[in-house]
Amino acid sequence: FNAAVAAVLSALLFADLLQFEHLVVAAILQGIANSFALPARQAMIPEIVGSERLTNALALNVSLMSTLRLGAPTLAGFLIAIVGASWVFALMCGLYLFSTAMLFKVPLTGRGGGAGNPP
Repeated sequence: FNAAVAAVLSALLFADLLQFEHLVVAAILQGIANSFALPARQAMIPEIVGSERLTNALALNVSLMSTLRLGAPTLAGFLIAIVGASWVFALMCGLYLFSTAMLFKVPLTGRGGGAGNPP
């Protein structure tokens, strides 16, 4: 879903049709999507690493998310200065699609600590 929003914003920028209202709607849609995606990512961690490495994996996840919150806007600013905002949104779309494709490589082990799956 976030890839589609980034693709639409990129297309609007390439066509020179982007308006402030588009950005507001995109921010609302991405906020809604992230309200589902972020808890789902957190729930996948025990499934991937198991209970013996869970503490380390959660700490690593939090530190990487914090680092990205600081570094990604800086990188985006440099990229906007170099290639333009439309290409940055196109890159975001590609990265969203790449990360979605990589999710298919995550094994379904059924060993997570949820209500139906005791650790």
